Amino acid sequence: MFIVSSFIASCVSAGVSDLSSRSGQIAIINKDDLYVVSATGPNITYYASRPDKDFTPLLTPDGKSVVYVEQFRRLVRKPLDGGPIKELLRVAGFPGPGAMTFLPNGELFFLDTRSNGKRYFVTLNADTGVISQQVEDIDQVFVTANALKLKTSAPGAPLTAARLVADTPGQFKVVFQAKQYYYLYSAEADGLVFNGALPRVLGQQDQILLANRVEDDVTSGLLTADGNYLILREKAGIPAGSAQSLVAIDLTSDAAPVVLLKDIPAPQPIHYAVAPAGDRVAFEEVVNGQPQIRIYDLSTGQSATLGPGAIEPEWWK
Repeated sequence: MFIVSSFIASCVSAGVSDLSSRSGQIAIINKDDLYVVSATGPNITYYASRPDKDFTPLLTPDGKSVVYVEQFRRLVRKPLDGGPIKELLRVAGFPGPGAMTFLPNGELFFLDTRSNGKRYFVTLNADTGVISQQVEDIDQVFVTANALKLKTSAPGAPLTAARLVADTPGQFKVVFQAKQYYYLYSAEADGLVFNGALPRVLGQQDQILLANRVEDDVTSGLLTADGNYLILREKAGIPAGSAQSLVAIDLTSDAAPVVLLKDIPAPQPIHYAVAPAGDRVAFEEVVNGQPQIRIYDLSTGQSATLGPGAIEPEWWK
C-alpha cells in the first residue's frame, strides 16, 4: 500500500487531472501519462503514453476497461485484460476542453468542440461504439452543480479537473444554449432524455452575459439541480475583465437576471456553491473589509448572512 500511495503522490505533484475509483482500481492522468492502478496493491494494470489531457479518463462501470482520448485524437476503449484497443470515435476539431461520463444506462456521454468553435455531444455504446444520439452546433454548455465531483467553489479548476457524475438517475442535467434557445437534457435510467426547450428565450441581455462569460473553470456557469436556474460568472469592470460579477438567470421565464455580486476586482476569486436541492446559492462577499457568507433564495429573492468571518461556502447533504 505504501508503494501505491507514493506512486499516486508523485503523480499529484506532476499534475493529476482526475482520480476515479471503480471496482478497486484508480485511473490517473498526469502531464504525459495515463495509468490504471490497483487501489489495494502496487500493480499497474495499464499504461498509455501521452493521452489527450483535455479529457479525463474513465473506467467503465464494470471496471474491466479504461476509456480515454489518446494522442492521435481518437476516443478509445482499452480492455484491462490485454485485449485490443477499440476505437469508439474519431475525434475532430479542437477540444474546448471536453468532458465525458457514463450515464445510468451504461452509455457514454461525450462532449467535444468542433474546429469552428461549436460544441457537440454524442451518447454511445462503449462496447460497440454505436452512437444513439448526436447533437451539433451548441454554443454554450452548463451542467448541474451536484453532477460535478469537485468542490464547486474552488477557483481555477478547469473542466478537465472535474469529473462528471451521472450514476443516479436525474442527478446529471445539462442545458445547451444554441441560437435563441436553451435546451434541457437529463440522464435518466434509460439514457439521456431530451426535456425540451426551456421557456427563456435568448434576448440581448442574455447575449451580452453569455458573451462575457468567464470560461476559465467549472464555476463559470452552473445549473441548479432542477435545471431551472443558471448561476453565471461574467467579466465586468473597466477596463473589461478587470473584475467579475456573479449573476443568477431564471431559465423558466424572461425575468431580468439578478446580480448577486458586482464588480469583484480581479484576481480575487468568486467563491460560491449551489445547494443540492437547487433552491439556494451561497457565496462569499466582503463587507467593510470582513468576509461573510450570504445565502440567496432563488425562488423568493430573500437572502441572509452567516456573519463575519465565514469564507468559501460548500454545501453538504
